[in-house]
Amino acid sequence: MAAGPCAASGTSIRQHDHADFYPTIRASDVFLCAYPKSGTTWLGFLIAQVLKPDPDEQLDLKSFDKFVPDVNLSYNKRGSLASYADWLDPRFFRCHAACDEHLPRAIYVLRDPRDVMLSYWHYKKFLSKDFTLSLGEYLQSDDHWPCQWDEHVSSWLLPRRHPNLLVVKYEQMHAQTAQVLRDVLDFAGLSCTKEQVGRAVEASRFDRMRAAEEKFGVHGKAGDEKERFVRKGKTGSWRDEMTEPDLRILEQKYGPVMREVGYPPVTG
Repeated sequence: MAAGPCAASGTSIRQHDHADFYPTIRASDVFLCAYPKSGTTWLGFLIAQVLKPDPDEQLDLKSFDKFVPDVNLSYNKRGSLASYADWLDPRFFRCHAACDEHLPRAIYVLRDPRDVMLSYWHYKKFLSKDFTLSLGEYLQSDDHWPCQWDEHVSSWLLPRRHPNLLVVKYEQMHAQTAQVLRDVLDFAGLSCTKEQVGRAVEASRFDRMRAAEEKFGVHGKAGDEKERFVRKGKTGSWRDEMTEPDLRILEQKYGPVMREVGYPPVTG
């Protein structure tokens, strides 16, 4: 079965067999989707703080997965959601899928690609000691999983074709974290008190998530010891870390889509 009817044609978006995955989806399921390094971990962490039955339970970057799991492997490798069959509705899942109308409710997290690709490059160094590409070389490469940034965003938003979609901007999450969380919970049909939202936002602050990573670790780290999964916790890091030549490479590749979704290029 194809990856989904709203995956853009003529792109490098890979087609997968979801014959086992689709039958285990419920109409009430909510999928947090985004291009990698766009904010689904942070959003999932916020949601997990609300879903946990014990308000005093301290979650980290590993344990929150028991409330908002990453299902990329199941989605891409002919797996299923069978192991979550006894979970109460609504279930939340994190996935880097391109647009797929078989996902009944989707929250798409959109982030400035300059911050995305800078963070993705650091993440590649975090994952493997064998990764030695410079930032410029990485940006020039087309070997990015699951596809190119502009293809992923276009599949979801240009045009917007998914029938039950909430779009959240990463920058909005930073500026109005509590409001974004309330919007997400409303979209999922969950009622939540102002106090619950406040506690979730407080527990998911950058410094607390970074401290949890330092104390308990995070899945996947096998590369540069200096790299962290939770890096800086701010928007616009590209302005400090990206050179003019690097920026030109990225904006020449993604410029047309960047303009359409609200991140205009600065290099002309």
